[in-house]
Amino acid sequence: MLEAINNLGSFELKKIIVLCASALLWTASHAAETLAVLPIKSISDQASSDMAPAVYELVSQAFAKVRRFSVVERGQLATVLNELKLQNSGIIDENTAASIGQQAGAKRVVLTTLTGTTGSRLDDQYDKQGRVIGRKEVYLTNLAVSARFVDVQTGIVGKTLEVKGGAWADSVPQAKQSALSDLRTKLDRELVNNFPLGGYVIKTVGSDSYLIDIGSESGVANEDVFLIYSEGEDILHPVNGKVIKGERKVVGEGQVIAVQQELATIKITKADGPIVVGQSKVESKPKARGFWEALKDLGT
Repeated sequence: MLEAINNLGSFELKKIIVLCASALLWTASHAAETLAVLPIKSISDQASSDMAPAVYELVSQAFAKVRRFSVVERGQLATVLNELKLQNSGIIDENTAASIGQQAGAKRVVLTTLTGTTGSRLDDQYDKQGRVIGRKEVYLTNLAVSARFVDVQTGIVGKTLEVKGGAWADSVPQAKQSALSDLRTKLDRELVNNFPLGGYVIKTVGSDSYLIDIGSESGVANEDVFLIYSEGEDILHPVNGKVIKGERKVVGEGQVIAVQQELATIKITKADGPIVVGQSKVESKPKARGFWEALKDLGT
């Protein structure tokens, strides 16, 4: 074996080094980062306090769907909090969060704050001819979640996400449930936009359709749009030996037309280059608010 290596020319040896380094980089970049999502600190009115458990469940599930994260199991986290005597103290800051993360084996910790308001107003009621026939009380719940990422090694706060959800309804319970649903939709979108879903084109299923290796368990939904791209070979720097990622080239876009648990079918909507099964990669395209959502938000 050593003799075979010695017989290799410098070019062949460098190529092997690049391939090995690329494999290691790919493995590292695709390894799930362990994340601890701490219990929510709720401030503001009683309405938001009552909703803290449901919002915590929502936030934990949203992070668990992001492929790059492996969320610490809740029971394990509770054990750590008990050991550090923080379960019921309510005193968790950047420093204690870092200690919790270290004990739980996490790389980063998410500190979440929930604020909310519940109110009401009288709305005019109309008949079919557009005449006012009375007034009715309707209820509004607004929720706002702030998620701060704390580095376990340094205790420094990095990325911060701010997400708001709200809804009007005929009763307070309905308003709370609708606001929770609105918050879920927006949080899922915010996480996908900040931590894009990524995978590969793995099969041709038609003249303009392909299977990709990510599905509903990762948060993919119908009508989502994915960028399709290729990457050139990684380059070994001739002076310092550093491996530089190959050039990324977008070769098209595809829209999801069918979703399974671990797979999705995309239909090509734009093609600027060849799409090669097993080589072409995909990344979720940032999602924007739709017209009706933006209009609804004006009223909440």
